Amino acid sequence: MTAVQAIARIPAASIGNLVSHPKLPLVAEIDQERPAVHLYYAEKVLREIGAVGADSAEYGKFDRWPVVAWHPERPELVVSGSGETVRWTRNGTSVLDVAVSLDVAFSPDGQSLWTSPTPPERYHCSDVIDLGTGIVAHPAFSSSAPATGCGSSTGR
Repeated sequence: MTAVQAIARIPAASIGNLVSHPKLPLVAEIDQERPAVHLYYAEKVLREIGAVGADSAEYGKFDRWPVVAWHPERPELVVSGSGETVRWTRNGTSVLDVAVSLDVAFSPDGQSLWTSPTPPERYHCSDVIDLGTGIVAHPAFSSSAPATGCGSSTGR
């Protein structure tokens, strides 16, 4: 039997969800009281290294938690929620010119960001954003989905 010992603690009162980086000792903590994400370096000692939306007002009646996605290799996080999609790196944050989505994910090679679904008028679609060029493709979410508004590309 392996003994497990806590090596660090963060206040649990505000934690809604924890999402670890797939390879690096980084953790994103989704705040349960406001649409905010706190980022921690998590090796031996938890040390906060950044935040997205830390000054946000508390959740309203119909607000939902932000969704997050870690880049598969780099210390980079995308947060979608509270009216915008934000990219966090160690150099700071930047707002991405994409719709707020219910889910986000990096492609396995980290070159693209997948968002789904897009705004209500296109719930049958997802967006694929080439992070190098900014080109946004709108492929059909499924082969049975109506083609209206899907299957095009735009530069942003």
